[in-house]
Amino acid sequence: MSPSTIMSIFDGYRITRPFFKGAVIGMLLGNGCLYKTKDKKNQNACMILVHSIRQKDYFLYKTELLKKLTSVNIKEFPADESIKRKYPILRCDTKAHPWYTSLYNRLYINGRKEVNSFVMKHLNDLGLALWFWDSGITVINKSTVQGKMRTDSFSEAENYFIKTWLKKRFDLDVGITKHMVNKSRPKRYYRLYLPQKTMEKIFKIGASYKIPVVNKIYSDERLFQVYKNNLKDEDMISSV
Repeated sequence: MSPSTIMSIFDGYRITRPFFKGAVIGMLLGNGCLYKTKDKKNQNACMILVHSIRQKDYFLYKTELLKKLTSVNIKEFPADESIKRKYPILRCDTKAHPWYTSLYNRLYINGRKEVNSFVMKHLNDLGLALWFWDSGITVINKSTVQGKMRTDSFSEAENYFIKTWLKKRFDLDVGITKHMVNKSRPKRYYRLYLPQKTMEKIFKIGASYKIPVVNKIYSDERLFQVYKNNLKDEDMISSV
């Protein structure tokens, strides 16, 4: 996908503050984070995104949206085994801004990102799709295709809270799976399980906003077809 195509994606949308907030919350539930600067002259928060170079189109898609609030600084870093960076990455840092600070104060409790009613009330359909694009994976069976959301960083209670709100806000049915890690010092964590119908709904949303393809979630042709069938721009179809 060409940079000009990515830049024009949001031209047809009126980027209101609630729309922007709902999308940014989805990014924060996924790979994004907010960081409070240590600059004494500006103690506001900024937003940081990091993606593999292989996800460049998707990365630029998100940065184009973030530019609606502030300018951004984008850097590319090479693979570096000394710090366990196995592949080149792209990093985006926004400018520090009071709006990000207010969001930080609602999402971060004692420095930890937390899911609460504010988050789920303001999450919109674009934010939901971005969250899945960040954290979702496909699980392929012979007759169906399902998905999982990496919600490991959230507690059991938070996962059940998310489940309730996804049904309430978006009429999405999800389950919760339990995993154990580190056999010597067992730790339990939780992920969301997404049946095929839920996956298809999310892929339709992704197509409606022309979110670029990310290989890790398109390993099944059935979902890829759902995505393509719901794209309205022929240039976007030819580029995926």
